[in-house]
Amino acid sequence: MHAAVRLWRRAPAWRTSLMLAIAATILALLYPPWQRHGAPGAVSRYVPLTPRSALGPPYVDVLSFAGRWIPLPAGEWRGVNETRTKSDPPQVSTMFVRMNGNTTGGILVVDANSAPSTVPRAFPLPHACNSPLAYAARMIPPHDQVQHECWSILPAFLPADWSSPKVSATYRRGMQRLQEANIAVPPVLIGATWFECDDRNWLLVQYFFDPTTDASVPKDPLSWVRSAALGNADASRYIDRVKAWSSSWTTLLEKGAHAELLPSEVNAASSMAGN
Repeated sequence: MHAAVRLWRRAPAWRTSLMLAIAATILALLYPPWQRHGAPGAVSRYVPLTPRSALGPPYVDVLSFAGRWIPLPAGEWRGVNETRTKSDPPQVSTMFVRMNGNTTGGILVVDANSAPSTVPRAFPLPHACNSPLAYAARMIPPHDQVQHECWSILPAFLPADWSSPKVSATYRRGMQRLQEANIAVPPVLIGATWFECDDRNWLLVQYFFDPTTDASVPKDPLSWVRSAALGNADASRYIDRVKAWSSSWTTLLEKGAHAELLPSEVNAASSMAGN
């Protein structure tokens, strides 16, 4: 103890280094790595759902989720269902809904690891990125041997797809909870999927559009099967709009995944209606 006191008094360089180390530790606790680039305006920190909550608190603009920034389309988004696992890496998956009266005006599903994998591993690509039913899909050339990215536009037919083993348990249970709460869900949704991973982390974001908000598109769900939709002028125009929206949104998602969003880009994200 006396030696430490003498060192404190006689070694100003050591004393300064110790104080800087303590300050750095405090800053690391207060500002995790994904926040050190400077928060892009108002960031809503995700609040885990409780078993009894019908809908979670509202989120707008940007959502801080599992260490990433998720840019949100316009409106208030509320959690519907959440799934967590303690695997390696630990995972969190949440379904959000944007209400339009008593009808879903949009659905958002976010899946991610909440901590890096302890060992390098290859994460599987989501089914949406290589589904033959997709209107469009693209694999982004990998930045290196371990980082991969893809996006796709794919229809989802309800309630048939609720029980599909190819969709997440979070999505299935979320749809059931909406039904239990008497919240109407359209019979067909158009999903825009974005996925990115390296050998220790991954992020999957899916936004589901309600095509019935456009009065000019077909109302029969069978009209949205890939072959029929691409052969229908009105449906094709709608799908092209989704592609254009998705292209801009996925650029913001990629920046948000690496905490590189700027305040002006947050405003651009929140102005995207997504319908």
